[in-house]
Amino acid sequence: MDKEPKTLLDLTSEQIEELDRIKEESPMKLSQEAWMTPEVMARETVEILETSGNPTALIAANIIRREFSI
Repeated sequence: MDKEPKTLLDLTSEQIEELDRIKEESPMKLSQEAWMTPEVMARETVEILETSGNPTALIAANIIRREFSI
C-alpha cells in the first residue's frame, strides 16, 4: 500500500475482504442488540480490528476512531 487510506472508502476491495475475514475469524463478536448506537458498534469494531494485529485492520481501526471520535 503506497499511501495510507484516509477513509474507509479509500480501502481496496482486497483490503475490505481481508477485514471481513478478520471479523469472521475473530473470537470476539459484535453485539447484536437492537439498542446499539453506531458509536457503540464502532467501538466494538475497533476492538476486534485492533486485537487482530493485522496492518490493514489497524489502519481501518484508526480511520473508524477518527470518524467516530473514539
